[in-house]
Amino acid sequence: MSENILGTAVSRWYNTDKEKVEECGIVFTKELYEQNRINNLWIVTDFNSISPTWTLIVSAQLNITDNVSIVTNFESNNVSKVYISDGNTSIKCINI
Repeated sequence: MSENILGTAVSRWYNTDKEKVEECGIVFTKELYEQNRINNLWIVTDFNSISPTWTLIVSAQLNITDNVSIVTNFESNNVSKVYISDGNTSIKCINI
């Protein structure tokens, strides 16, 4: 199984385990899993650690196979949105 990165961004999100807002990396990927094309949205935190934390937020068939543009918007502790566009399909909006 091979996972390819289609786009990255930096955002803020509310970490419920630490009860604070922190900076995070956004990584959007594609992979072939059991003959299905799957897209994954990862959050990367703990940048100062020797091994950053990767958290899978979404794994779904979003039909995105090309490089993407990612825009993020932190609105509140409960709403931090990620907008993803590949220029071919409709814009995807995911709340992290």
